[in-house]
Amino acid sequence: MKENITLNEINNKISFFWLKRILILLFRLIGIMLESFNKNNFVFKKNNKFESFFFGYHDKKPFNNDDTKIIFHSYKNLKSLKDQSKKKVSINLIDLKKDKMFILDNTKAWSWQIGASLLWHPHKDIVFFNKKVGEKYITRQIDLNSNKIKDLNFSIYNISPKGDKFLIADFVKIGMFRKGYGFEKKKSPKIFSYKKKRSKLEIIISKRNKRKTLHIFDETKKKDVLGSYINHQTFSPNGKKIAYFYTLLKKNNQRQIYFYYFCLTKKKNYLFNISKSKLISHYCWRNNDEILITMKEDKKKYFYIIYNTKTKKIKSLNSELNKDGHPMFNPKNKDLFVSDTYPNLFGFQKLFIFSLSKNKVVWKRFIYSPYKFSGILRCDLHPRWSNDGKKIFIDFVENANRNIGIFETQV
Repeated sequence: MKENITLNEINNKISFFWLKRILILLFRLIGIMLESFNKNNFVFKKNNKFESFFFGYHDKKPFNNDDTKIIFHSYKNLKSLKDQSKKKVSINLIDLKKDKMFILDNTKAWSWQIGASLLWHPHKDIVFFNKKVGEKYITRQIDLNSNKIKDLNFSIYNISPKGDKFLIADFVKIGMFRKGYGFEKKKSPKIFSYKKKRSKLEIIISKRNKRKTLHIFDETKKKDVLGSYINHQTFSPNGKKIAYFYTLLKKNNQRQIYFYYFCLTKKKNYLFNISKSKLISHYCWRNNDEILITMKEDKKKYFYIIYNTKTKKIKSLNSELNKDGHPMFNPKNKDLFVSDTYPNLFGFQKLFIFSLSKNKVVWKRFIYSPYKFSGILRCDLHPRWSNDGKKIFIDFVENANRNIGIFETQV
């Protein structure tokens, strides 16, 4: 601890804090004025004056197989958005053809960034989401055609393209080490009790309901490591590979993220060597071999690359893509991907479509985000394509509350 801190130093720190805050609020005030001239042509959005709506992370789709229905979360508008563990969110469905909304269930097993891991079965009108029953976290499965409900003994993160395998996650552990991405308990386990808990990459074979451990990381003997967790697991389009982040939390409060993929046919785990020296932030599969990644080196700007898992070759994209974002390739046209940015000084997030062949942004919109939606409570756009590749679904802020909206694109 630093000794002999003078009163002047304390006053300077306090003055700098308030000066920084005042400047940010002034820029955001200008952003509010600019927002009145910013008209976004949504083809769908909810009325959120009394209720807030959101979907969750960008590696999942709110649209069902034929794009006629969407699923999302909602909660009554509250003055305070803190203390997530005490709040229930509703699980909702909208039939876009009939313009009717249905409440399917509610859950306490959710987070601001991931939600309840709301998922559709890739080929059926079956919905999956995490739920807390008593003190136990489970996955609830609702078949919309038969109205049958089934509870599964794990916490779901993602589903395979055929719908025959589930990727699972330890959301309680994630919630301890990464606020906003996991479950929060009223009485969280002690961090030291989780240090001894190894991180496992696991899948569930749905037909046999069998849990299978693919890989185990053991950092329990490293003195500088507080804990570790696995998250952001996704299947390749053919379902034969699983990409994921393995994160170490160190005692200096620094996170070290390693990017891996597991090959199911070879039963082997592979490390993306670039994650040893560069900070990888987000990613998405382009095809069975190529992955689009947002990353940065030390304190430099972010950049986008395409990494080929077969050839190990790296292709850098347009240098104008120098902000972090949440990319997702168009399901019908792999030349196009949608992504976003975090709020700029004036509070605007950029939503855009990038063409690889043209090497430029071919469509864009700007969405305003109020200052109170920052940090753990932030509302990222998390853009996602419809299955026909013609619409983009986003989470955004309107009327000082979360909302969902759909853009139609003609690119």
